[in-house]
Amino acid sequence: MLDSYIKYFNKFSNKKLFIWLWFFIIIITLTISKLMEYIDIDFGVESMDIEKEGMVKMIGYGVIIGPVIETFIFTFLPYKLLSRIIKNDTLIIIIASLLFGISHFYSLMYIIYGVILGLILNTYYVYLLKKNNNTLTAFGLVTLLHASTNLTSLFLEYFFS
Repeated sequence: MLDSYIKYFNKFSNKKLFIWLWFFIIIITLTISKLMEYIDIDFGVESMDIEKEGMVKMIGYGVIIGPVIETFIFTFLPYKLLSRIIKNDTLIIIIASLLFGISHFYSLMYIIYGVILGLILNTYYVYLLKKNNNTLTAFGLVTLLHASTNLTSLFLEYFFS
């Protein structure tokens, strides 16, 4: 499965792939956001609220601190640790993505969204790692993709909610 994504990703330049993935994540975010308005099971855990927390705090957590910590915990560490015992990159991506999704336990839709986002980010990480053989580059670009989609989502929520 991963090999087909790698072949597909290789069709794009690094910049075009990054922009394409960003756009794809934003479309998924908007779609799931609309679904959340209609069919959401709340787990009683509050996510951060822009009006309550303030925009600066939301940017600090959601755009700077969160993506770095989450990329480390749910992308870098699982791949680093699991690749020693599991030789199937697709299985590692699925496990890491499930962990990422479960960590977003605000509601059922957030978990589903987290798993989908995790699949995209973790696949991108493994692709970059295989292509460049450079952990820092893979970590940095995945963190940047995560941060840029969070920033876009934050502004969309702020201006259109």
